[in-house]
Amino acid sequence: MSNVRTWSLSKLDSLLGTCFPYQRCSYETQEEIKTYRSPLSLQKFAKEHGYFSHAPLLSFVSSSQGDLKVVQGALENTVEVDNNWLDFCVTELLCKALAYRDIALSHEIKIPVRNLQNQIFLETFVLDRIFNLWQQMPAFGWIPKNSHISSLLIFRGTDCSLTTKRSLASLFSDLDFSGPGFSVFRKAKLQIQEWLAQVHQKKKTARVLGCSLGGALAGHTFIEYYDLLSKESSVAFHPPGVFKQEKKNWNQLEKEIKQRFITYVAQGDSVSKVGSLIGNRYVLSIDAELKPLVAHTLLFAGQPLLICQNAREL
Repeated sequence: MSNVRTWSLSKLDSLLGTCFPYQRCSYETQEEIKTYRSPLSLQKFAKEHGYFSHAPLLSFVSSSQGDLKVVQGALENTVEVDNNWLDFCVTELLCKALAYRDIALSHEIKIPVRNLQNQIFLETFVLDRIFNLWQQMPAFGWIPKNSHISSLLIFRGTDCSLTTKRSLASLFSDLDFSGPGFSVFRKAKLQIQEWLAQVHQKKKTARVLGCSLGGALAGHTFIEYYDLLSKESSVAFHPPGVFKQEKKNWNQLEKEIKQRFITYVAQGDSVSKVGSLIGNRYVLSIDAELKPLVAHTLLFAGQPLLICQNAREL
């Protein structure tokens, strides 16, 4: 079955590459280039558990405790990363790997964080809330055991399994005429606000994170509730952009607030060509042209050479 799956995905990606050529799915960048070389441990994880692999964990839903242990190991291995790239690598794993694990309430996981002295250590986070955004589409509220460390509200991206009600709901959300994920956010906003206010009062104010549809939901949440969120950056990987109403709301925010949201897009990914991207935008690429589905699901933190550039201002 895994061979059939990977063959089918490759054929689908070839078709998408014909419909959305690399040149049309590229993003203009500024001249400055930053490069990163992944430790072998993360390269191994990306190769063995990428979306196109025979044992996928990235952007692929599972409830296996064994899968969760593998993701925990990958998170711990990020301490091998150059300090300047640690936050990027950890956040990408949270959005593309941890977000796709089905986990029970009160589960604990260790995540590398920085303290006020800029020292890196493994902080224990507890799963405090599982949100039912719509039709069992989940988001996960993680709180740290120690105060003055940001909580994490992680939105899951599109579930392409097509085997559950929540999977179909996420696909319908991608096609929302008011903007991907916007109607789902409006349905769930009160429960999201309640939790954000709760952790804010505990001095464990949250960041919002997500990839793909999850990144769009993170963006909607930031625009609406930035005043309840951590001063640390909230992050979206490969999200579709916002549509007219949310773009207007974003434009009304002050510049220093806008600086607190980061969007990563990938050269070759067609998804982020939809709508208007928000936040500080960075463009990710490797030393090869990527087809749309690979570009959208690749773990860039696990590539031998990552190229990161600021997006050119629109």
